[in-house]
Amino acid sequence: MEWRAKIAKRVERQMRKFPKKDIIFLLDGFDEISVNPFFGDICKIEGEVNVWRKRVGNYRILFEVWHSEKTVSIFNVERRTTTTYRKRN
Repeated sequence: MEWRAKIAKRVERQMRKFPKKDIIFLLDGFDEISVNPFFGDICKIEGEVNVWRKRVGNYRILFEVWHSEKTVSIFNVERRTTTTYRKRN
């Protein structure tokens, strides 16, 4: 059974600013997460309970995993910078 991916409206707005070729890679990353959120270049974010990141080129997809519902909530996509992993409020 595949996982269901929920993409936040914020992510949709962020992606409008990205180059089209990068958007294609990110959409492939979303597909990979919906098949298996623990496959590929992923890491758990330190200091967070249920937050993971997936690396897609120079971008990072941040998401939460809900095992009981088999749901992944994608809440942020950013280009990798020094502030990418700062603790969120």
